[in-house]
Amino acid sequence: MTIKDILSVMTVPDLKKYCTACGLTGLSKCRKPELIEKAAEYMTSPEAIRAALLAIDEGEFKAFKKALRSPEGKVDGLMSALFAAGLAAPDENGEGSVLADELLGYDLSGLDKSFYNERKKLQLLSRYFRAFVLLYGVIDLDTAGKLLNRYERMTMDASALTDALEQLSAAEQLYRLMGEHIVLSDIADEGEDEVHEYLVQQGDKPYAILPRQELLRYSDIGYIARPPQYKAFVSMLCGSYGMSLRKAQEFADMIVVMYNYGCESETPVDFATDYGIKFGGLEEVSEFVQFVSQLANDTRTFLNRGYTPNELHRLLAQKKG
Repeated sequence: MTIKDILSVMTVPDLKKYCTACGLTGLSKCRKPELIEKAAEYMTSPEAIRAALLAIDEGEFKAFKKALRSPEGKVDGLMSALFAAGLAAPDENGEGSVLADELLGYDLSGLDKSFYNERKKLQLLSRYFRAFVLLYGVIDLDTAGKLLNRYERMTMDASALTDALEQLSAAEQLYRLMGEHIVLSDIADEGEDEVHEYLVQQGDKPYAILPRQELLRYSDIGYIARPPQYKAFVSMLCGSYGMSLRKAQEFADMIVVMYNYGCESETPVDFATDYGIKFGGLEEVSEFVQFVSQLANDTRTFLNRGYTPNELHRLLAQKKG
């Protein structure tokens, strides 16, 4: 399968978006075959392949090297960043990956020490960018630079951060640069008005500064910072509503994530009812709401720039005092 074959399944709008991300111009009057030709010509260049290999995460880089050792360029697992770059595609079963023909026989010995040093720095930056958006939702470039200096003694201004974000953009789907802010993609997808609304609600609240190790846990999209009341809440769900431990933890995690994101489109009681919880009366409803309130007050939220409501309340009270 060639790069052209991979690109051919994309729509014209997606191809134009892809070409623009590659820095290609003169696209407005191009038809699909012309867009594919331009994109394929760019992606087969050594510079483009090197840029893609710099940006992909360590797991995918290892999978890429393993695929090179396969005669057909196949490997188990999905290489989503290389899919996005047009350099790989899902296999016929949709469970593995196959490299584009142009990458078969790629010579890894051409990747020198400077490549690996640059890649190491970019991957560290990506961990921080992921952690920032999964803790704060939205963070301005100036604050991101100050935090990188605090944690890693890196000196990076807005221009340097922008360059790094653009380098990583081909492989990273979790965050996006919008103006002077690094934004969680889920928020960015809602449009500029939604991002503006987040910024308005964050106001002039300070950013929560966590210990380095705790902050970097947030770089894992599956990480959930469970508040102290989490175990008691899960125990209550199991005891009062006969939930299995797995189902109770799943529900409790959804509540934490809901408050973390600030997605309170429905009340906790409605949310519980939709999940299949049946309340026996107002007393049970009251007990449930009390547990959820305690959980929410100790959950880090985007709108509080990583602080829990209780932490922010104490911080503001200290400042007033």
